[in-house]
Amino acid sequence: MKPITRRAREWGSVILPPGMKEEILEDVKRFLSEKDRNWHASRGIPHRKGMVLYGEPGTGKTSLVTALASKLNIDMYIVNPAQRGMDDAKLSTLLRNCPSETIVLIEDMCADDGGEAEVQLDGAASHRDAFVGGGGQPPSTVTISGLLNALDGVSSQEGCVIIATTNHLERLDPALIREGRFDNHIHFTFLIHRQAHDLYIHLFPLEDFGPHTERSNFDIVNEKPEKSVVIFTDQADLEKHASDFADAIFSTPNSINLPAEEVKLSKKITMAALQSYLTGHKYAPIEALEGAAKWVEGYEATQQERSRVRLTAARGWDYSPVKKTTPKKKVKKTVKAVESEAESL
Repeated sequence: MKPITRRAREWGSVILPPGMKEEILEDVKRFLSEKDRNWHASRGIPHRKGMVLYGEPGTGKTSLVTALASKLNIDMYIVNPAQRGMDDAKLSTLLRNCPSETIVLIEDMCADDGGEAEVQLDGAASHRDAFVGGGGQPPSTVTISGLLNALDGVSSQEGCVIIATTNHLERLDPALIREGRFDNHIHFTFLIHRQAHDLYIHLFPLEDFGPHTERSNFDIVNEKPEKSVVIFTDQADLEKHASDFADAIFSTPNSINLPAEEVKLSKKITMAALQSYLTGHKYAPIEALEGAAKWVEGYEATQQERSRVRLTAARGWDYSPVKKTTPKKKVKKTVKAVESEAESL
């Protein structure tokens, strides 16, 4: 395996609930330390670490791993067991050749039930595989047992951090994620109030929008002059705007009657979705604040429609929340009735 060079992900750009990423960072740093390596060697225990990051797509799992590798200044390898052309032998070779003091990311892993079931991908990775690395190769034949053997083989490579991400922890074979293979299972939740607050401050920092900001610092095209650059008087003013923004995100009509603490947990919004919204207002923090509640309403409506479409596809028939599917015989009568009406006009 050879690492692909890409721009480092800034540690501060990954916004998670308070203390979450710091705890993960300290855990991995401790594992990579000489003290930890010597401790394992003196006791005859393989020096390896495995963790599973699970949760909805867009909640920051892969972003954290990328930022973690950048923060620690170590290489990261992405292994895709479901990539076309992959089999048990190739996967075992890839993981066996993993250098020490590196991170191996097994992204978007999912599997059907059964000991010999083939490993699958869920979420975006399955779509990426359709366009990248296919090249007429046959589908992956990697099995659960093959993946287990490959993971156990990594133990011979000291100091390798194995991180798997999945949208559905409950679908993974218990043997795959047991202690000894993946000791840490870390849940990535939907957006919380504090994350919305912190993301606003990260994208609209005082040094860019404070009292000493010069308009020439920005490459602004076709922006309204009075709303292109907002001057926050000080950090407290920025904090106030960030709090108002988070309140707007979590105070839309469908949560208005909930207790305050429940409101902060009631939204099924991902960090990726909110970041996409804010980057659409990258030079206009006030516009982002003013449009937040309306954006949430539109986002939730879109998500509900997507859920309806997925339900329709899963059931394999035309689903409508109002009318039932018209039987074939009735469809013919309906068509004739419409034709008769058209002829009478």
